[in-house]
Parts: sequence; structure tokens; C-alpha cells
Amino acid sequence: TRLPMNAVVPDRGNVWEPFRRIGAIANRAVPQVSPWLAAKEAVAVLRAVGADEALVVDGDGTPRGSVTRACLEAGRPDAYAGQRMAPIGAVLHESVPLSVAASLVRALGVDRIAVVSDGRRAIGMLRAADLAAWDGLRARPESRNSSPRRSDAREADAEVDGTSIALSPTQGDEP
Repeated sequence: TRLPMNAVVPDRGNVWEPFRRIGAIANRAVPQVSPWLAAKEAVAVLRAVGADEALVVDGDGTPRGSVTRACLEAGRPDAYAGQRMAPIGAVLHESVPLSVAASLVRALGVDRIAVVSDGRRAIGMLRAADLAAWDGLRARPESRNSSPRRSDAREADAEVDGTSIALSPTQGDEP
């Protein structure tokens, strides 16, 4: 049925929210350093921009890992950023829906993912805490008498990209 143009439709929240892309909330301000940058120079870069962590990217801008200031300062003074970096949990394109990224982070148990644009060039980083905050907002009860089930959201995630991915709820995940 068609509604008239002046019809009042009750607000049921943003139905497109599960399809919001990770590029919209990725931290694009995270600095990027070369794996061949000396640790003391990488620390200077992090201090200059007021950051505690950087993405380690190769010459093409492809993410290879991440490194924290504490890790750089604790290592040998002649070390390189690439020697002190930790691997990135996953690398996802900026167009991936937040709901899919949240499911992947939960399934892999990773703390952070690198976000890339076309050509696999790093554009930012997304932490599990950012996704958890978004997932928590998404899972807020719409009223006092009802609350959405997380497993329902996961089933909807499997339909996002049109594939037959079966994401089953983990133990203890039911409300």
C-alpha cells in the first residue's frame, strides 16, 4: 500500500543503522608510520600528534600492524617500528557494514581492525570498543517491555551481503 505524502509514520528508529559503514566511525586520525622508521622517530611522531598508537603501513599504504608508544619506548633503542609492531586482527574495506564488522570482531576475538579504501590503502583503525559502543546503542530497548535479541541481529547480518553465512549465537549471548 502507498501512504499519502503527508502521512505520519511512527518512528521506529533508524532501520538503516545496521547497514552503516565502518568508514563512517573509523578513527582516521591515527598516524601511519613505515615499518623501517626508527623506534625513537616513531615515538616522536606519536608525541607530536598526541597519539598513543600508530598503524604500520608498507610503501603502498597497506596496513601491516600497529604499534603503541609504550611498546616503542620499551624496546631496544635501535629497533624499527616494524620490529615492535603487533599484528592487526583483520583488515576490512571501509564499505563493510558495521554489523558485519561487529560480528567478525566477536567471532575472531580481536581488539582492532584496520580500515582500508580501494586499493587496500589504510585510511584508519577501528577498535573493538568503538564497535561495542555502537552495538550497545543498537541493542538499546525500544520500550520498557521489549528488548531486541542479539541473535536476531546476527541473523540479519548474515543477510546483508546476500551470502548464506550462518552466524550462530555464542553461549551466554542471549539476553
